Amino acid sequence: MFFPPISRRQTISTTGRGGIRIEGINRTLARMQRLAKNNRKALARGMQKAGDFLLKESKMIVPVDTGKLRRSGFNRLTEDKRKSVVFQVGYSRRYAVYVHERLDLAHKSPTSAKFLEKPARKHRKTLIKIVETEVRKAGA
Repeated sequence: MFFPPISRRQTISTTGRGGIRIEGINRTLARMQRLAKNNRKALARGMQKAGDFLLKESKMIVPVDTGKLRRSGFNRLTEDKRKSVVFQVGYSRRYAVYVHERLDLAHKSPTSAKFLEKPARKHRKTLIKIVETEVRKAGA
């Protein structure tokens, strides 16, 4: 499922396991790659910190019934086919996408649907800044 773009070049979509994917941020990724140069550890550390921040923000608004959905939140670092560092933030419960996408369901405040998309959009610049700061520290 796709969401309205953050900008003309960015699209947010859900993954099959309750996470979201931001596609089309090539300029930002290229900028971070240039900053990182060959320091993959700093890039990975920055992405891990950004993922931790996003997960923390998401858990503040994820709907809670039994608490299983909130506890299933994850942040993991992986590599893609091109050996690029990738971080994933999501929820592993099978019903996570259902709860995330159903805007017609009532949620007790401050919880809401779009519990990953909202903080990702709201804190997009902060997430990028977290990664950039970590990479710059390594280069200093």
